[in-house]
Amino acid sequence: MNIAAPEFGGHIETVTSESDHEDRGAIHLIDRSLPEQSSWSAAAASPQKIVIGFFQRQSAHISAIVFNPNTHTAARWAKDVEAWASMDSPTSGFVKAGSLTLARDDVEQTMKLAPPVAARFVEIRVLSQYLGDDYQVGLGKIRVLGELNDTAREAVLAPEPAAPAVPPTVPPQTPTLAACDAAPSKAPPPAHGSSAKVLVLARKDSMYAPLLYAAEPPATRATSIFGTLAFTRVAPGAASAALLDASQGYDTVVLAQVCDVKTILPDSFTRALLAWVSQGHKLIIHDADQCDAEHRPDYSFLPYAFATSNPGRHGAESRKLTFVEENSLGRSTPGDPAFIDLDGWTKAHNELGDSNTVTQYDARWCGALMTRNMLNINGFVETYAHYGRGLILYDGFDAEQGANPFYRRLVTHELEQPFDPDGLQCGARLAAFVLTTEQALRTQHMKASHTYRYPVTLLSNQGYRGTVHLTAAPSPADPAVTAALDKDAVDLVDSSDLQLTVTTTGDAVEAARVLKADHVVVTARGESVITVVIDGDRFQLRR
Repeated sequence: MNIAAPEFGGHIETVTSESDHEDRGAIHLIDRSLPEQSSWSAAAASPQKIVIGFFQRQSAHISAIVFNPNTHTAARWAKDVEAWASMDSPTSGFVKAGSLTLARDDVEQTMKLAPPVAARFVEIRVLSQYLGDDYQVGLGKIRVLGELNDTAREAVLAPEPAAPAVPPTVPPQTPTLAACDAAPSKAPPPAHGSSAKVLVLARKDSMYAPLLYAAEPPATRATSIFGTLAFTRVAPGAASAALLDASQGYDTVVLAQVCDVKTILPDSFTRALLAWVSQGHKLIIHDADQCDAEHRPDYSFLPYAFATSNPGRHGAESRKLTFVEENSLGRSTPGDPAFIDLDGWTKAHNELGDSNTVTQYDARWCGALMTRNMLNINGFVETYAHYGRGLILYDGFDAEQGANPFYRRLVTHELEQPFDPDGLQCGARLAAFVLTTEQALRTQHMKASHTYRYPVTLLSNQGYRGTVHLTAAPSPADPAVTAALDKDAVDLVDSSDLQLTVTTTGDAVEAARVLKADHVVVTARGESVITVVIDGDRFQLRR
């Protein structure tokens, strides 16, 4: 096995130099990224040294070292290399184990060590380079072939903790009276009031705006969450299940612009990630910018069906952004801690047209925000799902809006969102179309002998077209309460405005009521709650 691979505990102990800590960092010598995307370039010419350690610095037996010398950059290709082994430390006790003159050819080239060499650390010495020594030297990839000792091998190959059983897809259905009558249970306080220690899987700091906010001068951070959050960025190709061990202390993982998520993250990591989320942690996914139609992420590792539409980087604006569910991630009420000024966002310069929207889903995904991107189709751009005790958040907003104050509020709310439990109610499950209304109207209190009128918007999702039939009547029959919609059918293409009217007579008493229709279900709880459900998508009018 390649015992230098990060998923098996391999890591870079030291390197004499690297031209940057992003695409040209030494970690790319051993990670899963493609050499043409990320490789190592030193900051100077040869000689250079790289020391590689193994799982928890335990011993291994090395039989060969494989090099790919192509740097895929202007850095000079390495020519003469040596391998030195040490059982002592990363800085001492090294004994020469082998040497090789690399051909200037884009193929893997092997330095065989016979007999195998015992080592806890291996030092690669780049002694010379092709095309002269007037420019920095580099390498594409290094694989160290060998065997870990029994303790290390058992640890890295141990089965991951089991994730919770995935519940069946939530079908659109009418709430039962029993469910309406049941008093809501009081949720326990969240184990995490917000994110605190965040692991970001991204190739560059610029791919996740909060990393840039965290790097601001202390005076700027003093009154913000970014003065207290602890971030660690790891190249996606270096992800390993060990990062999710409780000893690391991470409570949040962010996948930022990991377009090749299916291939660059080892299966052992994604399996461990889902188990980790289910145990009461938060996963945030950002993918709009680098992940375009040519680099569409494959999210098949997620527990529920999920795929996105990716228009790519065009700097396109959009004038449409709508709350479908208002919650602690975002609300429309000025002065609320979660307030986001969507009107201001759409009127100012923005790149909402580049947003990625959700195209594949099931009813366990819950919608918060919809936009219309440059493909001229309404779609969910902010969604979430509960998994075990944990929370999965998807943010499809273009990451190049990092300097946009509205976007900054949104990503800040994502990190501030409590979890385990998160308290998010999933009031709008993803479906072909969805109902929404103004948040202020959801606080109306119904009384006897009154008439209440609620403007309602019916939104198409991902270009859904069809006739939606809309009628409402109480069940069981209750002459004291009536409900009606001003349209009995809507030929939905994009969006349609409706009006829901609820009338109570003087004989109305406080009791649970359900108002049913072919495609609309209106639930009243004790004259204080109306829930409208269309094929499983609901909003609440609540006291």
